[in-house]
Amino acid sequence: MPLDSPPCVFADSTNLDPTHSENCEDTGGDWGIPGNNTKHHSSPTPSATQSGFNFESSWGTGPPVEIPTYNTHFTVFSSMDQRSGETHYLLSSNRGFLFHGHHPTKEWKAIQAIHGDGTEFACLPMEAVPANLLFPDHEPWMRKFTGDEADPDIFIKSQAFLAKTRYGSDHHARATYQEILRCEAIAPSPHANLARYLGVQTKMIGGEERVVGIAYQRYSMDLYHFVMMKRLLLPRHIDLIMQGIERGMRHLHGLGLVHCDLRPTNVFVTFGEERDEDEGVVLKEVVIGDFDASVKIGEEVSLKRACNGWWPPNMEWNAKAEECIDQWCLDKMKSWLKEGAGVWEWPVAATTSPPHDTTGCMPGGGVEGSARLASYDGEW
Repeated sequence: MPLDSPPCVFADSTNLDPTHSENCEDTGGDWGIPGNNTKHHSSPTPSATQSGFNFESSWGTGPPVEIPTYNTHFTVFSSMDQRSGETHYLLSSNRGFLFHGHHPTKEWKAIQAIHGDGTEFACLPMEAVPANLLFPDHEPWMRKFTGDEADPDIFIKSQAFLAKTRYGSDHHARATYQEILRCEAIAPSPHANLARYLGVQTKMIGGEERVVGIAYQRYSMDLYHFVMMKRLLLPRHIDLIMQGIERGMRHLHGLGLVHCDLRPTNVFVTFGEERDEDEGVVLKEVVIGDFDASVKIGEEVSLKRACNGWWPPNMEWNAKAEECIDQWCLDKMKSWLKEGAGVWEWPVAATTSPPHDTTGCMPGGGVEGSARLASYDGEW
């Protein structure tokens, strides 16, 4: 896929959960990426339902379908327990439609424990979700992952859409699409300090093949966990880490791309069980990952970028992407490693569209569960 594709247009909207950083606007039928022949239907999100109302097809085509008649059995597509005591879930019906809802975790687990034929989920509160809001169509130029997703050396990344309680934008689908664009651009010229892309994971949803995940090589953990959670950083690691990040960044710039979200949770390290003379771990790999915010040099930064704490203060939304953005982040990373991050409150992971309060990142207390690390879905 060529690099010379203009950016996705993305703006703020008040129709989504205001406590979440990923507030965005549905821009309609075109994602604004020329060369993207993806079928994108802008069907409205239907009203809340207890599996008892009509709604438009979840992939945006066809006549309204009556839920009691056709959607009687459900399987769990994905679920996430929240700190609020509720579980957010995405269900797939026997007709291939998608439904999202949230319910007290204790009751959710009791229903799951039934292990029935799927009819037990029909009593849950749910809303139909158009599949095009969450997952982009698979296109022929997207290489498919052919390995075993259960392989412990494989990480399947998906967008953190379960952090939301409402959907009114195709932001998640566009972010996945943008990341695939960047990975496919990097793939012909791989680099030891860039996360290894292995292809996309697809699933048939409502008769259409959609991308539900992106496969990468798995790494031991991200740099934030290495430093702050596991306390494994030693002074001798710093030069090696910085050298790896800088080399990966320079290679990315050489391909005409700016990362736009370069911070500790998007840098990954690999180490083994062995220890050296000072009992410290031996780093084997340092790579940059998470390319869904990456844009071509000179494009507007409009879909996603790092939060203000890891973003140059003189760069506004819709600014033209320049190498100096990543260089500023690299310099801050060096200070962060040398001085420690204990004096900072760790903010929400990424900003997607201009935040309501542009003076800084949203306080962690305002976001539930893994929404605090919105663009990071677990260890690599």
